[in-house]
Amino acid sequence: ESLPKEEHIWCGYADIMGPFLEMFHGYFDEQENSLVRTIWSRISQELGICTQCVCEHHQAQESFDIECRSGSIDPLQKVLRHLDEERVTKHLEKINAMIQLKEYDPSCHGAEVVCIMFEVLMYPVLLDDQSLANQFQKFIETIDESYEVSLSTNQQYP
Repeated sequence: ESLPKEEHIWCGYADIMGPFLEMFHGYFDEQENSLVRTIWSRISQELGICTQCVCEHHQAQESFDIECRSGSIDPLQKVLRHLDEERVTKHLEKINAMIQLKEYDPSCHGAEVVCIMFEVLMYPVLLDDQSLANQFQKFIETIDESYEVSLSTNQQYP
């Protein structure tokens, strides 16, 4: 919680965050203002604007899956997947609403558009969630019709 805001948690502290993912197992049992929810809120904001954070986040989850094939990690994976689906869906809804209300400014929101597109296309398992898939379809159609999209030059892409 006290890590500097200038540095993203996943970008700067991936070695700590990987094992730290286990704390999200009880996320839905936590109170609104709990440390776990506060950290998830910050991570969610950073995942919405940084492709490196997105890569680190998903690679850590994939590492858990590979290391724990026994199924013991399955409940944690379900919680993390649900959190990701909820986070990405809300972000898509926000961007779609901005575009619809003509509040979208490519110079201010371009990194968000690239990041959300990057995450869904790089990790298509997210599209298994129907609500997310519907929002993403709407998003892609609107972006394709309305804007010239290019990759951000200050991001690192795999």
